[in-house]
Amino acid sequence: MPRLAKKEYPPIGLGGKAIIAFYNSTTDEEKLATSGSLREILRQIDAS
Repeated sequence: MPRLAKKEYPPIGLGGKAIIAFYNSTTDEEKLATSGSLREILRQIDAS
């Protein structure tokens, strides 16, 4: 994690917004859309 922090990654602001959007979603469609954002963030973390 310190190595990722030095790279200024993950984008904490973006991840936080995606998590909040997921939990505030009222429909399954909204949850699917926001879960795609979270999945992409995690993919980028795994790749680094």
